[in-house]
Amino acid sequence: MANYGRLGPAGALRYCRSVSIDFEEEPSTQETEQREQALLQKLGFYDDRIEAKMRSDTEFHRIVGAQTKTNGPRNMTRESFLMAARQLWGLDHVQAAAAFASADLTGEDTLNKREYLLLREAFHHRDARPCPELDRMRGAALWHKYDRRGPKGLTREDYRDFVADLCAGDTHVDHVMRVLEQHRESKNRPRLIPDAMCGEQGLSEEDFLSDLLDQDLLGPRGLEKRDLLMGFSGDSPQRRRRHRWRASDARAEADGGQANRPGLRVALEAYDQVAVTRATEAQVASTSESCEGVSRKAVTRPVHPEAVNADLELAAPLACEFDWRGPGAAQRDSELFDVAMGCVDRAGAMARSCLNAPEDELDRTWLCDPPDAALALLLDATDPSVLARRVVELAQACKRIAAAQPPLVRARLPCKIFGDTHGQLRDVLLLFASFGAPTHKNAGDVELCSYVFNGDFIDRGEHQVALVALLFALKALYPQRIYLVRGNHEFRSTSERMGATSFKAACSRAFPPNDAHEVYEACFGVFEWLPLAALVGDRILVVHGGVGDGSWRLEDLAAGVPRPLSDLRVAPAWVVQALWSDPSDSDADMRRGVHMSPRGGISVEFGPDVTDRFCEGNGIDLVVRSHQYVRRGYKYMHAGRLVTLFSARNYFGREENDAALLLVARDGYGQIRVRPKRLPAYVSGAHPSLGAPSTSQRRRRSRSGSPKRRRSRSSSPYTSDDEPDDVATTAGALDAAFAETPPPPPPKAHFSPSPKVHSSLGL
Repeated sequence: MANYGRLGPAGALRYCRSVSIDFEEEPSTQETEQREQALLQKLGFYDDRIEAKMRSDTEFHRIVGAQTKTNGPRNMTRESFLMAARQLWGLDHVQAAAAFASADLTGEDTLNKREYLLLREAFHHRDARPCPELDRMRGAALWHKYDRRGPKGLTREDYRDFVADLCAGDTHVDHVMRVLEQHRESKNRPRLIPDAMCGEQGLSEEDFLSDLLDQDLLGPRGLEKRDLLMGFSGDSPQRRRRHRWRASDARAEADGGQANRPGLRVALEAYDQVAVTRATEAQVASTSESCEGVSRKAVTRPVHPEAVNADLELAAPLACEFDWRGPGAAQRDSELFDVAMGCVDRAGAMARSCLNAPEDELDRTWLCDPPDAALALLLDATDPSVLARRVVELAQACKRIAAAQPPLVRARLPCKIFGDTHGQLRDVLLLFASFGAPTHKNAGDVELCSYVFNGDFIDRGEHQVALVALLFALKALYPQRIYLVRGNHEFRSTSERMGATSFKAACSRAFPPNDAHEVYEACFGVFEWLPLAALVGDRILVVHGGVGDGSWRLEDLAAGVPRPLSDLRVAPAWVVQALWSDPSDSDADMRRGVHMSPRGGISVEFGPDVTDRFCEGNGIDLVVRSHQYVRRGYKYMHAGRLVTLFSARNYFGREENDAALLLVARDGYGQIRVRPKRLPAYVSGAHPSLGAPSTSQRRRRSRSGSPKRRRSRSSSPYTSDDEPDDVATTAGALDAAFAETPPPPPPKAHFSPSPKVHSSLGL
């Protein structure tokens, strides 16, 4: 029986926040400002701590600047703070929302500079001065955190969660440990050894059972073993009631855990997506209103009244508060959104065309004559000035977002990690088409998956500008899902020395001189703000080069990098190591420690012991780095603590290396699993799905006169990523090297894509 019924109200699922302020006597804006000023004066922010205030104000303006590209005084929205708090402070959604509510003194659902500074002092600054007002703010945040029902107050179950977290805290646990150890010593039980003495015999099973069955040890202190055994009893309703989610589970839940968490709630999206086939394209176009556009295989538009019950009034807890793409994302009705979304859509069509081609092709021979052919297809323009303007617009949007994010960003699980791409757009598109693309349309997975691109997007490849434009478009659309980590080639000092294969030369070939300079400066304006590393699932560090001598910590990376960073000579030494160092190519004892790198100059080579010590000291399990090409596109090293990842196959067009990415996701066994996805090297006349050439094929190709794998620098204009680069050891040597850089070749004729090219790519 049909249930069509009457039409529901239009826009019924759209969220409209109503701010309720429950003051006995609502303070005026002037009174609130005076109170904030007095508190800042008390904390010394106008005297000896003025520099801390300036740092906070700078951070505030960077975050606010990502909300909109217009200048002028603005407050920080709740949405922007929730996203920034995770990146900057490591807070989950529940914790950040509670902190925001405690600092929003005016109840306007925004933060001004003074409120943000007080919040930063209360929750982020480790050595904050004792202050009753800050203690009250912290207490208010705890109340908001445990209050699951809004302004109705804490229930007994809410208060029990509060007590459970107190009991699980380090202070209480350490106190109970001291009492238990004293009791064990009084009964001459074996001492507990610290982790540092893991080579010695620890507590045996029999001794542990003796402790567990000793009622004088556990019972009088309110400790019951049945509380621990609940985890073995299955996911029953009784267990759910007794074993409630606690705040300590927040980080795991934010990264894809399945805890029964009171802080989570169901929310209904106010937009739906309509699949568009060639047969239904005209029908969807005629009925689409306020949608992203048609002819893109999927259309996003508001939920239709026919999909809403008559007279429906949405329950407030079910409303979506924010756009799922996060703050700073290109707004749906803006020119930036049209440019970025069109670029991503056309990239998807090009990817499918590459995957379905009857024969494979090297990136260096694909859409490279004239040089801006791929860029013209991506941005749907033939005029070089229009292409340049669109690239600059994408770059400006990315710069605002990158400036608002810290030098060490956090990526949620599941996550795909890419290595060096070096302008090889076709390889990236094939990886997208084969293993899932970063789009919310065309069966893409960006709504569920984060993407990390680990530097070296530019230099040497034929499609550098087009690849950078695509990455910028993705970042503008999905700022909380796409992360661009800086590599050593995203520095002018490295890139400009590539000569005819540099990014500067690529810009000169694609655009007229004035436009080429504007595009070049805009792109490096983004690179100078990019993060230097990403922390995936809080357990995997993604960094371009490596750990160097291992003497630095993640805290240094998060707070000790000056940005914008245009010159490595002003950066701390460990920043250079993170960008330039290489792992030893053997796990043997003789390769342990830190050695001079074959690259020479500022680079070092680190052994498996250095990697292990760095991981243990920073509480991580794995380092993913790039910077060198490897035969299969990925290579496990240093007892599995390190993976080298490379995503540009047939490097230089002559190497027979594969391209790869890593999929990092939780599995059903309580593990974060790392799964390589590989694109085989090009073999003449073959399709990528046929696999990489065998060893015998490689040998036959070598005997038949194919280029040798290792060429001397004098015989090749390229520099292999596993050979020493010409790294200058002093500032003077660097300057001399730059002065000797050959000028780029003159620009070639510009490309006007023909209808035949468009149709061949499915555009």
